[in-house]
Amino acid sequence: MYKRISTFGLFVSYPRARRSVRNTACIFDGMTIALFVLTMAGCDTEPTKSDFETVSTSDTGTAVAATGSGDASGAAVGGTTTSGTAGTTAVNPATGGNSTTGGNATAGGAGGTDASSSSDGAGGVVPVAGAGGAGGVVPDASAGDAGGVAPNAGAGGEENPADTCVKGEIKASEVVFVGTSVIAAGSILADTSALARQAGTINANESYRSYAVVGAQLIPNVGSPITPIPSQFMQAVAEGPVKVILMEGGINDLLWGGRCQNGYDPTCSEVVSTVDTLFAQMKTDGVTDVVYFFYPDPTGSGARIKDAMDVLRPEMKKACDEETDVRCVWVDQRESWEGHYDTYTFDGIHPTGAGSQAAANEIWAAMVANCIAQ
Repeated sequence: MYKRISTFGLFVSYPRARRSVRNTACIFDGMTIALFVLTMAGCDTEPTKSDFETVSTSDTGTAVAATGSGDASGAAVGGTTTSGTAGTTAVNPATGGNSTTGGNATAGGAGGTDASSSSDGAGGVVPVAGAGGAGGVVPDASAGDAGGVAPNAGAGGEENPADTCVKGEIKASEVVFVGTSVIAAGSILADTSALARQAGTINANESYRSYAVVGAQLIPNVGSPITPIPSQFMQAVAEGPVKVILMEGGINDLLWGGRCQNGYDPTCSEVVSTVDTLFAQMKTDGVTDVVYFFYPDPTGSGARIKDAMDVLRPEMKKACDEETDVRCVWVDQRESWEGHYDTYTFDGIHPTGAGSQAAANEIWAAMVANCIAQ
């Protein structure tokens, strides 16, 4: 690969190799053709393996050496070095950003320095990484390359809601359930309260309140002794402050009120407008948040209202999503019930113990995700 001429030497070098200071620069970097003067004493031996060092490639990028002096600080980032030679990038380079506060795979910082080289140039950047925050320095490194950007390093990103959630401001008694026999005849109240106790958000001897009544409708049934859902809320307020409402409602308006049987007609829109009015009243009385957990698909004895439920569901979700008087969080139970109807309900409408627990899990998850009563 090399041919020595006694007075003038012509060297052709193809491998990527590091320049050696041995024998007065007898070897040049890769793809270099040089004509130079040699002394017989200066280059009287063939190059040895130690005259060459392959530039390392790591997961932080590849550096291609050029002429010049290396940067011992390793502060440069990315690309091909334009000064100095590249050394081996230290293992475990520190990464930019913070895994708990965001960041992404396309943003990151400068990596660590080289532990095995004393004065090497800057290293390359992983192709998928972008610009970002400054990275750390490997503790035992002395000087060398600035490593490439780690794929999971990053700067910025959205703030984790769990880090900003203000806790302990709402009492257990200020969280109230209103609704139908779905709550009243099952264990949703007990199961949700238990989850709150396990999380330490309420004390061991505390529980949420419930005013749900079997057979209740959203729209008052004239002459019925059953307390409608809006009246349940007013009763709760009369007995103590209410900040958070956990509710379901509308199924009995379909079962017993015959609403939404002919599409989104006036009988159906009245259900939605009743909820809008209730939300406005809740704001007036100090409520800040509502978790509206809507029903899974009715089966068995409830199958006859499946079509009406399909009409009402999207309208109720829209009302919740667009609500401005209070913050309304919509929970659709169909997904969690999928494949479990045989064990989650005993009649196609009311939940079993397992169904109540599944509902409680979803309610609590929504509360945690949205920092409600934490």
